[in-house]
This record gives sequence, C-alpha cells and structure tokens, in this order.
Amino acid sequence: MTADVGTPPAGPGLLATTVAALQSSGRMVETDWDAETFDVHPREEGGLPIAGVILHTSNSVVFYAVWDDTVPAPARAAVAEWSVRANTDLTTSTVEFSLDTGILAIRSAVHLGSITVGTPGEDVPEEATAISRTAYAALLQESVIDVETAYERYRTQVADLLAGP
Repeated sequence: MTADVGTPPAGPGLLATTVAALQSSGRMVETDWDAETFDVHPREEGGLPIAGVILHTSNSVVFYAVWDDTVPAPARAAVAEWSVRANTDLTTSTVEFSLDTGILAIRSAVHLGSITVGTPGEDVPEEATAISRTAYAALLQESVIDVETAYERYRTQVADLLAGP
C-alpha cells in the first residue's frame, strides 16, 4: 500500500527494493520517486511518520523522526547539551541537532555498502555478496522501530526542554 509522487524508476533500484521490503513487513509507505525519499506511516493513529532517504553514495537507507517544530534560539544550548547526553544512551540510533537551524531528529541507518539485496544466481549475480529480501525487510523494520522507540522515549524530555525552566 503506497501513495506515490513522481515517476518510479525503470529498474529495481534501492528505493524500489526498500519500499517493497517495508510494504512486505506490513508498513504503509508514501514514496517520492523523483526525490528518492519516502515516509513510513505510523502503525497507530496519531503516531509520527518516519522519513526515509536513499543515499546512493554509500548504498544506505537512513530513517529520521523529526520534531515538528524547530528548537527556538533561546533553548538551543540546552537542547545541544541534552542531545550529547541522550546519545550516550542510544546504541543503534542517534540524536541529530543543528544549532544553526534548530532542527532536531532521531536518525538510524541501514548501510549495505557492497552487499546486494536478492538471491545469488536468481535475481543478482552468482558471485554477489547478498542478503535475502526477507532479511533486508527485517533489518529495515528494526531500524524504523529503533527510530520510533527513541523518539517516543525522548519526546517528553524534549517538550520539557522547549517549555523552559
């Protein structure tokens, strides 16, 4: 299930493979084929959509949970300090915060590098180092859940920081 913008690529590139894998995991995905980005819709009503970005230079998929509002200038120093402390508690995701723009997000990535998604001899070359589509879907799902969980874990703390003393 997907709502699409733009034109899908002719071949099964990383974006198409990623969207198909997420959909096979039961996730609803809205895809912008031209920008090579997508939103993973929340499982529950009122949840936060997770943004996904394809990074061709590293053959990676990056997921972001971005706070709706930017951090106001007076709160940025406190949020920067908090983000350093929060990152020490995270293992496979990270807090990203820009002092310049005030954008705050949780990020996680699946880095494939030279690994191909598919079955050697069937849909990828026999000599390829490959991961099955099922395993890839599971890795993506875990990365999305990691971002969702970290966002929920820190949502109240961030709200308190933004509310001020």
